[in-house]
Amino acid sequence: MFGLNEKKQFTFEIENYQDFSEKIVNSTDAKRCAIKKLTNSLYMVYVDFLDSSQWKNGISENSIFMVFEIEAPGSLKYYRGGAIPLTAADKENPKYKYHALKGVEDPLFDAGGKRMRKSKVKSVDEVITKIADYCNKVTEAIKLDQNVDKIEDVNK
Repeated sequence: MFGLNEKKQFTFEIENYQDFSEKIVNSTDAKRCAIKKLTNSLYMVYVDFLDSSQWKNGISENSIFMVFEIEAPGSLKYYRGGAIPLTAADKENPKYKYHALKGVEDPLFDAGGKRMRKSKVKSVDEVITKIADYCNKVTEAIKLDQNVDKIEDVNK
């Protein structure tokens, strides 16, 4: 919920973390969604597309994930994400010549898609919709790029 507090400062509050997380998981290929409140006006939303059993070496940073930042007064932006393996075509591409992996957003950009810029949001439902839409665009681009049907098959 967005609003003004008693000091007339703009605030944002996710009242039910579990409901928020379930809505994102149900509208994307995500396996889990975690929310961390850092300050009264700053939240980080972590969307993970693999089960913990699928993380390489059991390390969450080796997963396919995306992190979003929600900040008052009503701004949402993509913060960072995980990495995926290069395809055979990527290894021939000068852009990835010296890379071992590429970012989760790279297949979307390579296909002509646009980066998620900082955007204004007015409600928690709008936050959920924007995060889910962007996650779906990115995961579809990854599936096409890696030639897999499910996001879980990328690291195999």
